Amino acid sequence: MGRSVNLTVQKYIQVKIESIQMNTIKLIYNKIKDNAIFIEIALFIIAVFWGFISGLFGLPDMVSATNELLNEHIDDYNSEKARIESRIDNLYLLNKTEEILTHVLYPTAESYMQNSNEEFQNMSLFSQNSTFIDETGNECNLSNYLGDSILIPYKENDQEIFFLGQIDSDYQWDGNCLINVYKDNQLVIATSAQYNNGIRESYTQIFFDDGEWVYTDRERKLDKTNKAYNSGDTWRYTCINNYIQKISFDSPSENDMITPSTFRQEFCESLISRYHGNVVDGKYNDTTGDAYLIKFLSDGTVKTLYHGNFKNGDFDDETGHAWYITRDKEKNTNYMYYMGEFRQGKTLNDGNSYFENPITRATFNRLTSNNIYDCYMNWAEQYIGD
Repeated sequence: MGRSVNLTVQKYIQVKIESIQMNTIKLIYNKIKDNAIFIEIALFIIAVFWGFISGLFGLPDMVSATNELLNEHIDDYNSEKARIESRIDNLYLLNKTEEILTHVLYPTAESYMQNSNEEFQNMSLFSQNSTFIDETGNECNLSNYLGDSILIPYKENDQEIFFLGQIDSDYQWDGNCLINVYKDNQLVIATSAQYNNGIRESYTQIFFDDGEWVYTDRERKLDKTNKAYNSGDTWRYTCINNYIQKISFDSPSENDMITPSTFRQEFCESLISRYHGNVVDGKYNDTTGDAYLIKFLSDGTVKTLYHGNFKNGDFDDETGHAWYITRDKEKNTNYMYYMGEFRQGKTLNDGNSYFENPITRATFNRLTSNNIYDCYMNWAEQYIGD
């Protein structure tokens, strides 16, 4: 990774603009510009009148002195004109820079959460003509930092968003990029993704959803129609505490960016569920027959192990080969085993289905000995039959 550069509009405020309002400056400048000839004539008349009343005999010397004084006033006027024009240009650049940083084509936290399993393609960051102010207060162009690690904060929809990563020659996200999103000083989402010319190829992510922290690890794939979907794993955890913002918007530091894996290790405790399979349109959708979902009770023991197809987030399988092991803690049931069809999350219980209550030890061992379930499962052994 190349140079690490913070590009932030706030640094530009430190440039010597002396908090002058643009409209006021423009008004002063326009008045000066529009009345410049009258000011020069007035100065000349005053100088001549002063020379006249000072004595007719000294008029030649006074006229000469007056001309020098007038030239000095004209020089002062030109200097002030240039200074005001410079301030107007600076404020215009500041306004344009703020506009760029608050209207870029970034997904908001809401769109991340709604599309956290979908593909962000062709994400143009900025154009080659975009102007920034670096951490030293100097004007710079983004084209000078292509391929370098840059940290850019911006605001959108009452959120503070921090981008840390690289931009390629097409001004697309590229390589390993880290995005942190905060709202009301609390973390909403953190994403570490591998981009290739604006296309997200793989990612890990942590986000807050319905009172739970969700950690995902997925990669991009294409179906037979070349439609993109994501495949991988999803863990849901109970939310113990919210993550309070540490990174400063005015002077952000790379050290204050948080990665999803770090957050998971430090702040995620009780596992609620673990899903393995494909995700389409933000929901569990998988017809490969290889997907599975494990749900846990509050005491850490397994509630349900399902293996089969999913549709719109539900157990949904017409093959007759899907199955689950499940128990109802509220009713204090044993672990039960069902194999057959599922429709919208419920068992079909037709003549082709198979049911064991309680599940026998032989069936249990046969199903759970498969090493594909890459997750520790604590079973309440007393609810398994002989």
